[in-house]
Amino acid sequence: MGDNVTDGREPVNKEIGESEEIMKLYSSTAVSDLIDRYLEAGGDVETISEGVLGHGHIVLTGPGLKRAVIKERYINAWSSGHSVRMYNR
Repeated sequence: MGDNVTDGREPVNKEIGESEEIMKLYSSTAVSDLIDRYLEAGGDVETISEGVLGHGHIVLTGPGLKRAVIKERYINAWSSGHSVRMYNR
């Protein structure tokens, strides 16, 4: 299964390791939209490390919002995706 290229709003799926796990990867546009929604809702954005092709490592928090941890993930030398994990606290 290869990488799926999208218009920026759909997840990009990529196989991870030998265990055949699937990780949903999101484009920079999708991550930018998520960041904008958090800021509009009064949330905060904390950049842990800057990315090379994308957003890097970011934590989004806010009152009444789940905490979102975004990490840039390597796909190949010309592109990367972003994993997003949501936490209740």
